[in-house]
Amino acid sequence: MDYPNAVRFLYALQHQGIKLGLERIDALLNLRGEAHRSLRVVHVAGTNGKGSTVAFLESVFRYAGYKTGLCTSPHLHKVTERIRIGGVAISDQEFAERMSDFAESMKDMQPPLSFFETITAIALESFRDAKCEIVFVETGLGGRLDATNVLRPELCVITNVALDHTQILGHTLAEIAREKAGILKQGVPCVLGNLAHEALEVIADVAKQKEVELIRYNEAYKLRCNEQGKRSISFGGEVFNLEKLSLAGEHQYQNAALAYVCSKLLCKKGFVIGQQQIVQGLKQTHWPGRLEHFDQSPEIILDAAHNPDGAQTLANYLKQIPRRTGPTVLLFACMKDKDAESLLSKLDDVIDHHVFSSTGMPRSQSPQNLSALREGEIAEAPEQAFEKAKTIAGEQGRVIVAGSIFLIAQIRSRLLSIPTDPLVAL
Repeated sequence: MDYPNAVRFLYALQHQGIKLGLERIDALLNLRGEAHRSLRVVHVAGTNGKGSTVAFLESVFRYAGYKTGLCTSPHLHKVTERIRIGGVAISDQEFAERMSDFAESMKDMQPPLSFFETITAIALESFRDAKCEIVFVETGLGGRLDATNVLRPELCVITNVALDHTQILGHTLAEIAREKAGILKQGVPCVLGNLAHEALEVIADVAKQKEVELIRYNEAYKLRCNEQGKRSISFGGEVFNLEKLSLAGEHQYQNAALAYVCSKLLCKKGFVIGQQQIVQGLKQTHWPGRLEHFDQSPEIILDAAHNPDGAQTLANYLKQIPRRTGPTVLLFACMKDKDAESLLSKLDDVIDHHVFSSTGMPRSQSPQNLSALREGEIAEAPEQAFEKAKTIAGEQGRVIVAGSIFLIAQIRSRLLSIPTDPLVAL
């Protein structure tokens, strides 16, 4: 296969839908040499923040001189973004060769593997073959039955628990927390973000059953901010002063704190990382589509807020930065399984006008339905909606693009003239 055919083959697997469970991917990996058993891994789950956390970690270890692997989802522009070695996505050629090889192994497997299972398996073999010294993997959905949960990690992380994918993971924080806690492994420590009490109780119960040490926020480590706005992390009897991060938003300091604590814990497992390498790694982390600014007229901010917790984080950020003299316009699209009313309500105080569009996916909510929730302009095509939003904002205004990472991908592709693979909602 060449790259276009490899992408088509992989995307054809999406008709399998979301397949929770570990049996299929475990069988495939065992058939092909058990790549999942030879890697040193940090496994990260959470409703929001897991992508930023693994990006921080990967950057820290890369600056410390280690050969890193990074497995994230979804991608913005190309499927190869999901598999990064040394901070660089694998090449089109390598992806095509690996997809061809996997297709041969998978042809007799019943039931067929899903898109996510297949790309996860390819990622793990890529890291093994590249001899990555440390690999950072974020879950795709939940944790307990997520394909990435075939791993036996050095360390686990749960960034936070909020309401999202409720039709699959559960309708309460406790139910969702139990799915996230499914990544906990017997005797493997787990670092926790700032969790709600309801979620923390469930995770603590699972941890007790599996004899897992929990490194809890506000107990084992703390994130502080002094009167001058300087932030520091206290952990293990030491205080680490955080410098200004390259990623925007107060919430990123919490993710950076998680990365710092993980780095220090991994030092106890034989890794060697200096404080200055942590400083540089955190400062230089790049994670596109998350409060990503484009300094033009009007100003453009792309943010992958796609659930109420993420929308609240976006709203908090917009309240903290200076308002523009022109209007703030929200270009918004989301999927049918999202609570659009809740998402929009979190942003009511910071938005002056709305433009509603489609994500470009079959499961997208129609802009007509969205306009019934808030008054606004309608444009089915994201590119046309973007032009409408910019016109309303004017040169002195600001356009916020949010609600779906698929919408973000299309607008970012236009802004940067980046080629984009076909969209896939897995």
